[in-house]
Amino acid sequence: MGARKRIYLAGPVSNCNEWQKHAWRELTKRRHGDEFDFEDPTDFPSGLTEFALVHRDLEAIRASDAVLANMWKESIGTAFGIAHAAREGRPVVAVDPNGLQSAVLAFYSDAVVQSVHAGIHHLRDLFRLESKFRAVIKKGGGEEEFRRSKIKRSIENACRACRRDALIVPTYVLPAVIEHLAHGRSAGVKGAVTTSRIREVVWKVLAEHEANPSLRDSFVGIRQAWEEFDKRRRGGIRAPSAPERARLEERPLDVRVFATKAHKTVWDRAVRSRGDIPSPARGLFDEICRVPGIAEIRLGPFGGAHGGGPGAVAELMVSKDRRILEGKCHVQASLGGFQCFQIRVHDPAKREAIFQTLLDRLQEIGMLAGARDREA
Repeated sequence: MGARKRIYLAGPVSNCNEWQKHAWRELTKRRHGDEFDFEDPTDFPSGLTEFALVHRDLEAIRASDAVLANMWKESIGTAFGIAHAAREGRPVVAVDPNGLQSAVLAFYSDAVVQSVHAGIHHLRDLFRLESKFRAVIKKGGGEEEFRRSKIKRSIENACRACRRDALIVPTYVLPAVIEHLAHGRSAGVKGAVTTSRIREVVWKVLAEHEANPSLRDSFVGIRQAWEEFDKRRRGGIRAPSAPERARLEERPLDVRVFATKAHKTVWDRAVRSRGDIPSPARGLFDEICRVPGIAEIRLGPFGGAHGGGPGAVAELMVSKDRRILEGKCHVQASLGGFQCFQIRVHDPAKREAIFQTLLDRLQEIGMLAGARDREA
């Protein structure tokens, strides 16, 4: 497995007696100290301030290769430690000897086992799995150390680029990516994996989740955001540190809004202009049409049940066609609960700026799908 691995021993400390805090940790270190190094939070100096304690704990997790979390009782500190580890891309194996059976604990952990011994065994298997990758071969032929955390950061960046969750989505995806890399076809060089192979596997996993109806809303657009960043980087164009924005006009611009071939819409009527859309959805499309650079808005399929509030909200995502933004208006109407639409832009180079402006504006006024839930 190469260099010795360091394991952080997470577990309850507050409201515990000395035996509860130390016994299992000391036993683990004695039994497995010849194989692993351990980071023990009970060895931290006493008298630390709250800030210093949390900071020291986070740094210890970052310095470790994995976290073994003995959740023999519910523990706020241990739960936060697990979340920190997930955010940093560290493997987490949780020990649940009393059958807490927490779905949240299972989500943030690579595995949940019943004993500390089983936890060490599972971590050993995870280390062996990742040890198959001696290095990552970059496009130019150079090599660098394989780091699980670096893959996670790339997924996080793609999530942020398309306004998807940058914690739970990468946490959910990463174990499947590692599994595919370890057990999939060879990268072509023994003991190494190419950056193109990593990208291929990540995109495959993202596509699988995007195709799942129960996960699609959380995963749509992430792969596309990663692909677009790759195109900019290959073209020698540095990705902007912050997304560009377009300006907002005082009033809606004269943008054609229509349903093709005079088809009905979710409102049980033909739409040939923005004025044919009843409130509250008309207000949503009025806001969209305040952004310059939009050529037309074409209404498409509709249906479904409406599970939201009395108003209208939209979800937006980028399309493979660089002139198109895909949208869905969620609204209570006579024929269903949503109306799909496409926004066609004049200049593909300005699509991202238009997209970011629309997201910001709709979120600001409570018309972005999910914004109300986040504010509640």
